[in-house]
Amino acid sequence: MPSFLSYYRSARVRSGAQTLSAYLNEGRQMAIKTNTPVCMSYTTSTVQYRQSTCGGTTLYVAGLNSAASIRLPDNISLSSTASAIFGNLGNATTAATYTVTDTVSGRTLTVTVAASGRITIP
Repeated sequence: MPSFLSYYRSARVRSGAQTLSAYLNEGRQMAIKTNTPVCMSYTTSTVQYRQSTCGGTTLYVAGLNSAASIRLPDNISLSSTASAIFGNLGNATTAATYTVTDTVSGRTLTVTVAASGRITIP
């Protein structure tokens, strides 16, 4: 049982990091599609797409709640030193490193957005 719980917690934090990576890629694609910068603003449990800057107009995506917030998976929290801003060519005008944490076990993974716009999970 202990090894299963260890695997489960590792899988949960990996899943959270992959989910965040997918949200970041979607923001990058929105910037390319709309030909305007898109910021990926965040709280510890949600992310939002904002036009131009992180204080800009919230971009609404089909299927989201009225606040246009996308919830992260349960027991996953998010922190970062900066919010990634993607330019109209898909590059990151503001690169960022996000830390995804499993709140139960304390395990973490980082999701990095390079200046080129490439998103990686080590």
